[in-house]
Amino acid sequence: MIATGVVVCFTLLGCVWGQAHNSFPEGFMFGAATAAYQVEGAWNTSGKGESIWDRFVHNVPDCIANHQTGDVAADSYHLYPQDIQALKDVGDIQALKDVGVSIRD
Repeated sequence: MIATGVVVCFTLLGCVWGQAHNSFPEGFMFGAATAAYQVEGAWNTSGKGESIWDRFVHNVPDCIANHQTGDVAADSYHLYPQDIQALKDVGDIQALKDVGVSIRD
């Protein structure tokens, strides 16, 4: 599973740009970002400890729509091999390494 926000970003950008152009400009670079709480999950796994958001959503659940938490989220904590493969499938793995993304082949 790849982070939902990344998929949405690429999809929206591709659709908006693709309607007016056949390709991206020379030198165009995609970027991606995630936030651990929305992606990682595994809130109480491996002794990593409770975040401020974990405490908030567990102690004041009525402040969050549908009492949702990030306990599982996109579960990248457990599914990171698939996330890395999805990044590799997107394109130039060397470009990711060049900007400091650590990926083991």
